[in-house]
Amino acid sequence: MAYDIDNNHLSIAFVSIEYPPRIFGGLGAYTIDIINAFTELGHRVVIATPNEGDSLPSYEVVDCVDVFRLQPISDRNTLELFLSQETWDTWGDQGVDFLCELLSYNHLAASEIIKLVRNGEILDICVGHDWLDLPAAMTIKRETGIPTIFHVHSTEVGRSMGNSNPQIQRFESRSADYVDAIITVSHAMKDELIFMGVPKDKIFVCYNGVDVKKFDPAKARTGNIAKLRKEYGINKSDRVVLFIGRLEPVKGADKLVQAMPLVLEKNPSTKLVVVGSGTQEGLIRSIISDNSLEGSVLINTDFLADDEKLDHYAMSDVCVFPSLYEPFGIVAIEAMAMGKPVVVGARGTSGLREIVITPPSDKPTGMHVNPHDPQDIAWGINTLFESKNEKEWGSNGLERVLEMFTWDTVARRTLDVYREIICQVYGT
Repeated sequence: MAYDIDNNHLSIAFVSIEYPPRIFGGLGAYTIDIINAFTELGHRVVIATPNEGDSLPSYEVVDCVDVFRLQPISDRNTLELFLSQETWDTWGDQGVDFLCELLSYNHLAASEIIKLVRNGEILDICVGHDWLDLPAAMTIKRETGIPTIFHVHSTEVGRSMGNSNPQIQRFESRSADYVDAIITVSHAMKDELIFMGVPKDKIFVCYNGVDVKKFDPAKARTGNIAKLRKEYGINKSDRVVLFIGRLEPVKGADKLVQAMPLVLEKNPSTKLVVVGSGTQEGLIRSIISDNSLEGSVLINTDFLADDEKLDHYAMSDVCVFPSLYEPFGIVAIEAMAMGKPVVVGARGTSGLREIVITPPSDKPTGMHVNPHDPQDIAWGINTLFESKNEKEWGSNGLERVLEMFTWDTVARRTLDVYREIICQVYGT
């Protein structure tokens, strides 16, 4: 047995398809932030992650993290002979290419971690993230026996908005049979997993976090905010509603824009700034044109660096994230860390519902709305404006973030779960 119950420091193996500089979604941001928090607390982390065409070192130590970058070698010519008709029908030709690359990466990642264990390296636990890393996690568990966790950030059913890949769906549902535990990002997500058939006693909830040193209201630059308002054509007397996110159906930006005529009826000096890009850009521009909202809804499709994002949060009066499916919702805690009240979608699988506290609480931080209904979104924004408590609610949100959603707090909670699972596996 590798684990010493009296030793507070763990040796943790991560398998993640995203790790800097390869970041294309929330998983990459989570991975780097949680790993940084682990190492700051004195724990060792080893990560197996894909390379970028052999452009990066196959092994290096980055900020005290042992990084193994694996270059997939697709075996499609062989695998395609064994694929079922369902696979061809479900994935298509390009999808099969992706699947073969993914399976190669998982095989190489598992081999690297297994080799470390067999060579005497002490690895207390292995964590694979989402279904993309699940094959490696299951193989590592089978071959080494070390405690292994599947970390679910979202599910295929939720991500696809009803157009799910049935093979991925079945794969996720069976995960609990092959790993020791599942960590997910909200109680709403836990409920979804239970509905899928995952035993509830195998599921642990660990929220995501925000870097409060990066998203700090004290770092807002008055000159930059004034310049930003000028660039958008926002007057000093205008109230600013901010949306940051992908312009995809699941994020609900189209419904937010549809809500703006009702917001403007009660609060005519309101500007909505939509920051993001995606397949709905054309639709959203059509909604703006059809409702003569050109002067009231402003779109920015540029990628924002962290300092630019901070300036946008600082410029806003309220941030609105009407997601139709959001297992957690990091943008909400970023906005709250910047002292901004938030209006969030709170139907279905919504971690936002757990993050944001509404009236009649003593310390509300925002409003819950039905993200499918533009009228309800408008009601949430107007109600918040009419309360005239934006600053107080924003302060409440910052207080809540500092209490519950710093990376240090999140890392400690996650490590407690790791230790519990290790003790269960080894019977200590």
